[in-house]
Amino acid sequence: MRNVAPGPRPGHLWRTFWGYPLYLALSLALGALVFVPRVHAYFVSDDWPVLLRNMHVSWQEVPHWFAGMRFGWYRPLFDVFVSLCWRWFGLSPAAYRVTSIVLCSIVSANVGAVARLLTQDRLAGLAATVLFATSASHAEPVLWYAASNELLAGSLVSTGMVSYILFRRGRGRPWFVACLLCCFGALASKETSLAFPPILLVYDVLYPSRQERRSVRFLLPSLTLVALGIVFALLRVPQDSAYSVHVTAPRLLLNLAYYAFVGVFALPSNYAVQASLPLWRTSPVLPVAALTVSCGALATAAWIGIRARAQEPLCSHKRALLFCTAWAVGAIVPVIPIVAERTVYLSSLGIAMGLGIAFVGAYRTLKADQRRARAIVAIAAVVYAVVSLSVLRYRCAIWGKASETSEAILMEVRGKLPGLPPDCRVVALNIPDNIEYAYVFRNAFPAAAEVLEYDRVVEAWPDWELNVLGIETKSEAIGQLAQGPHTVAYWYDGGVLRLERDSCGRAVEQGGP
Repeated sequence: MRNVAPGPRPGHLWRTFWGYPLYLALSLALGALVFVPRVHAYFVSDDWPVLLRNMHVSWQEVPHWFAGMRFGWYRPLFDVFVSLCWRWFGLSPAAYRVTSIVLCSIVSANVGAVARLLTQDRLAGLAATVLFATSASHAEPVLWYAASNELLAGSLVSTGMVSYILFRRGRGRPWFVACLLCCFGALASKETSLAFPPILLVYDVLYPSRQERRSVRFLLPSLTLVALGIVFALLRVPQDSAYSVHVTAPRLLLNLAYYAFVGVFALPSNYAVQASLPLWRTSPVLPVAALTVSCGALATAAWIGIRARAQEPLCSHKRALLFCTAWAVGAIVPVIPIVAERTVYLSSLGIAMGLGIAFVGAYRTLKADQRRARAIVAIAAVVYAVVSLSVLRYRCAIWGKASETSEAILMEVRGKLPGLPPDCRVVALNIPDNIEYAYVFRNAFPAAAEVLEYDRVVEAWPDWELNVLGIETKSEAIGQLAQGPHTVAYWYDGGVLRLERDSCGRAVEQGGP
């Protein structure tokens, strides 16, 4: 089969999108299956400062947000999004979660649409949709509201990609304008969207028009967007970033390995960091099973597809696979200095498209009478999706535990404040920074106290910060961080917040050693 650039014929645009409602419905159904049990999950970690800085804003301020950095970031569209959500939902976690589920489902449907456009294969679009909706790395961006900028950027990037392909397929300049607006919006949502313009250039190189084969004139639209990205980077880099950009060669390799294992091989992210060695020793079954089964499924489909293709290439999606690989790798470049579950998100668009196209390509390559081989490829694809879904549910359960812990401690602290003298200082020690890399109180205070309208400032020292300070015992923590008159100190241990020091005249509860 010739690998020509597929596309809708004039007047038949509906043929391209006939499956989009199916992709969206399937994405919403899978999203409900995975995330609805956690829809009431409470706010955690950076959710609180994100809400605080956007909860009482004047719309007259908004144009200024687009002119420069705000709170160390350039994410004005995300801040507008949060401000609107606050006005509509207030402190209702379920509404925020539903919004995130819908955004992720839209991205998933767009991923299916792009795969369909690249291959002109409806089954490839369906496979890409399912693999993206079940990606093992999506718990953090969906269940951690502070990371929903990934969802907002992903929805704009994927919509922009669909628009650009339709523009290149002769659907008219309005589609390029739509892509341009999506590019602006994505850059204003998350700076890691810088990978999007080069991805468009890669598409033009791989799918040139028949009349203008890779000429500069043909590449002008994508080069314009690349220039936009370069200008954005030059304006932003001198203002620094909240993330460190220094990375050594060994660290670079380790970070790449992290993204490969988490994004492609469905390794739970809490098992993909150096500090996870104790977890590997105590609970090795899940990561070993995930790696073994996912690698086996991918290798089986690849082996059968390659053997069949060597005999008679009935189906070729080579350029589509190259494009998806470029997307998956290119989206990692802006985030390579760090490793986090959420930063896999934009790359996972390319990964899901590539894997979906690869599975379907292997299936299509086989002849109709090779039923056993076709069944094996189909089973391999289903097994991979099930493994990825299982890991996703596992990570969702951990984020659910983190949110329950956050809510319990915050409500307990609120209950202890009434009756304290106005000048009494409150210190909470050893509260959890994270639970298996699902954040709980990292950066939560003092913003959480302000959003919840505590009647005083609460000083909080999570367990990770105590470790950084070299504080190993409760007595050391109280001695260094909770001294002085008019101080009440609480120590969190074993799920209980105990009063350990009180110089405000209240009786001290019995605590542990």
